Amino acid sequence: MTVLELSDEQKEYLKNHQLAKKYEKAKSLFEENPFHPSLNMELL
Repeated sequence: MTVLELSDEQKEYLKNHQLAKKYEKAKSLFEENPFHPSLNMELL
């Protein structure tokens, strides 16, 4: 499973709010296993 690329505006937001590393980690985990427990996903 792959995640679509972020827009430049979204990348800038992550960078400005020091969330880029956290996003990359979550993206990597999601691509490997969408049900990984640390993703804290829940059914809607």
